[in-house]
Amino acid sequence: MVALLLVGAPAAAQGRTVTGVVTDSSDGQPVPGVRVALGTWLGAYSDRAGRFTIPVPAGRFTPRVSCPRSGQAELTRTLPELVVGGPTDGGQGPTLAVVLPGGRECLPALEAVGYLEAAGILRGGETRRLQLCESPSHGVALALPDRAARDLARRFGGRDDPKRPVLALTVRGQLEGPGFFGHDGSAAYLLTVETIRSARRTAEADACR
Repeated sequence: MVALLLVGAPAAAQGRTVTGVVTDSSDGQPVPGVRVALGTWLGAYSDRAGRFTIPVPAGRFTPRVSCPRSGQAELTRTLPELVVGGPTDGGQGPTLAVVLPGGRECLPALEAVGYLEAAGILRGGETRRLQLCESPSHGVALALPDRAARDLARRFGGRDDPKRPVLALTVRGQLEGPGFFGHDGSAAYLLTVETIRSARRTAEADACR
């Protein structure tokens, strides 16, 4: 396998966790799909009940929460500093109650299913991800079999066309998640590809048509 996986969080010291729930300020309902980040590398997404769990080492963290919205800038909020491993955390880590103004505007979280067929734009960088056509604000990290990776490199490597700058893929495989996200916050889910249904170089505006 070619390890094109999402960036994981470092191992937590002393087995502590930060837990909590995200709710909307207007009605108190849980808000799923919210990224809760503790610095650059540690974080998780809230589940359908608004809950999240983040294994952490001892230290000081400034929590930041964010979620994508349709046609608007990301909704963000910075919370007061947390001290993990202090005398008041009981050896387990603190619990956060995140009340998010405008939380009902957050896009729905992706559902984790056994298998997924998805179309999207392959993005590069340290974390390979597929930006989904059906939900452009979401991306899944990709794990490609060796043969598929070699085939893509043979067909599309070194053939960049300024008129066709992106690679559009339709793939099917095993979807796992939600989980930790990488430094760019985009890879909450991992798609282990079994079949590449189609692949083409195209203009970004035409990639999802």
